[in-house]
Formats: sequence, structure tokens, C-alpha cells
Amino acid sequence: MIEKVSEEDVEYAIASSKFFLCLWSGNSIRGDRQHQQIDIAIRLKKPFILAIEKGVAFPDFIREEANIVYEFEWEYDKRDEMGAKLEAFLRLRNMV
Repeated sequence: MIEKVSEEDVEYAIASSKFFLCLWSGNSIRGDRQHQQIDIAIRLKKPFILAIEKGVAFPDFIREEANIVYEFEWEYDKRDEMGAKLEAFLRLRNMV
């Protein structure tokens, strides 16, 4: 059984983080929970790290509202590359 996390807990976790990591995939289009997290991050004006699965469209209306500081594509079968891209961003920011 999956325990449901309250919206307050989600908001606290997002507010406590330096960045909001948005992993966008083909399943994200239907993901109510992810949309809720995106809405909270936009409202809190959190800097977004946006990782979009290759070949999947990201909604323009979210792109216009989000504070995207780093964006890259990732491939489903090459998740190691996604980790390397995230690490490179953190190194540029002197966070690793």
C-alpha cells in the first residue's frame, strides 16, 4: 500500500530545497501528482532543473511560468547520462 503524502509535506519539501528537479517523461502528461509539484514550485519561484525525456513535448505554458535554470534531454535507456548531466550542472554551481 502506497501512503499518500499530504500537500503540506510536498510544499515543505519543495520549499526546503535549493532547486526543483522536474523529470519529464511520456508518463508525466498524465501525472496529477507531478503537476501538483510543478504548481507548488512555480508558486514558490523555485529554480527548475528540467530533464525532458527525448522526443516528449514539455508544455509551453509551464515553460513560460517556470524559472528554468538548467534544461537537458535524457533517453529512457541511458539514465547514466542523465546522472552525468545533473552532476555537471552541480559542479558548475560548485555544489559537489
